[in-house]
Amino acid sequence: MTIKFEKIKEGMTLYDVRKNTGMTRNKWSIWPVLVIEVDPEKRMVLASWNHNKKEWMTERRVTGYRAKEPEQTYRH
Repeated sequence: MTIKFEKIKEGMTLYDVRKNTGMTRNKWSIWPVLVIEVDPEKRMVLASWNHNKKEWMTERRVTGYRAKEPEQTYRH
């Protein structure tokens, strides 16, 4: 489930989850997104995606992330 903008708080870790399309054992690719600051007036979030340099992200981008990390599932 994606998260609503109003529920995003500083210090949270969100998860960017995408389905793998190649020949891998993992069904999902998961990257952490660390929330550093929330600007409710501009509706933007300062965050670090996958431990990279922090950047301002729009509401549309961050509300596509998940609040909880999904379980890894494997298919053979």
